[in-house]
Amino acid sequence: MQWLLVVQVLAVGAFVAAQAGGALGGGTRWLQKLGWLSGSPGQTLVQVNDELAHFYRREPARLTLSIFFHFCAWLIGALEPWLILRWIGLPVSLAQATAIEAFSTGIRFAAFLVPGYVGALEAGHVVIFSALGLGAPAGLSFTLIRRV
Repeated sequence: MQWLLVVQVLAVGAFVAAQAGGALGGGTRWLQKLGWLSGSPGQTLVQVNDELAHFYRREPARLTLSIFFHFCAWLIGALEPWLILRWIGLPVSLAQATAIEAFSTGIRFAAFLVPGYVGALEAGHVVIFSALGLGAPAGLSFTLIRRV
């Protein structure tokens, strides 16, 4: 499971590096050359890109704090599965709850085109819970409780 944390940290670092390098501005200029984006929206995107690049380069402490607080909030979000599973009689560790939340985030990310994630979350949680040895019915129950 530690390798997932390493992958996540590397992905965040690559995202910040791309943003600091002006990825949004480059993409905007490319769309403008193709004629798919013109006028005020294109100028606005370039301004947003410039502000992001400025923030990343000139405010590294604030950027680091922002990432840290986001990570802390995400960890606090892992308490939800821990509490739900305790309340339905499945004593899980905080590490297991964090893994469930991490994989749940991955499912939501991968299935963003599915309206309401209907079916995707259910199937994903069945797989996650089975892999963690908690059983498929627990995964489905967890998803249904969380939806309510």
